Amino acid sequence: MKPTPQTIENLADSQWSDRLPRLVQLRLLQAFQNTGRIGAAGVPGQGLAIDYQVVTELRRFEIAFEPGATAVVEISVKALNDRTGVVRGTRIFRADVPVANGQPSGYVSALDQAFGSVADEIVAWMIRLV
Repeated sequence: MKPTPQTIENLADSQWSDRLPRLVQLRLLQAFQNTGRIGAAGVPGQGLAIDYQVVTELRRFEIAFEPGATAVVEISVKALNDRTGVVRGTRIFRADVPVANGQPSGYVSALDQAFGSVADEIVAWMIRLV
């Protein structure tokens, strides 16, 4: 949680099941696979012969409180042709979702909705791009 631009606080009695970047990577992989429009999708180390890499940078994944409680997810994405090394495109994706209530479940739900929106946009953009 980010009550002010200068402070960060943890949500009491909660934790991620893995490191956040890894969770984001796996959820993006699922989003690509769920489209049914990708021949194969995987994560580094799976030994796939790939055409494109989706290089991501997690910029924001937080609850901001100014002006009101809002889940903010922001991911920078590069579409990289793995065979030539040429970057096909870059874009920053962002979603802001208001928190419905001040309970942990409200924070989690808003973060999930914001991430889902960003993931859908990333997948649609990549499919159009390649």
